[in-house]
Amino acid sequence: MAVQNDFFTWQSLATFAGTTTATTAVTNGICRVFPSIRHTAPLGLVLALLFCILLAVIDPTTGGIVFDRPFATYFIAVVNGFFVFASAAGLSAGGAAVTRGAARRQVTARGGTIATADALPEPEKTFFRHWL
Repeated sequence: MAVQNDFFTWQSLATFAGTTTATTAVTNGICRVFPSIRHTAPLGLVLALLFCILLAVIDPTTGGIVFDRPFATYFIAVVNGFFVFASAAGLSAGGAAVTRGAARRQVTARGGTIATADALPEPEKTFFRHWL
């Protein structure tokens, strides 16, 4: 059995799932390293657009950059960027909801009430957080 040495390749990144995963991981990683970034959504949108436009200008056969593609290619890349952003934001919100649900279960297990658990602030030490 061959060992997989790459988590991401150009072929996997060029898929919807790959671009969404990369956008989610890079955005959440940057926001985790730089906690002063409070507004995650603009960063996620810029990265999603950057990834999609970059994939539109890279020739998959040679790996070189090609700028002579039709305008429609770049238009579709921008539309795909917004779609990737929306999916990455949803993926991150889902991860944050799971984390918040775990915190809520801890409060109620310790004898707290649901109202107390609902008043909890967003956990600061999690990888996933709400973008919107």
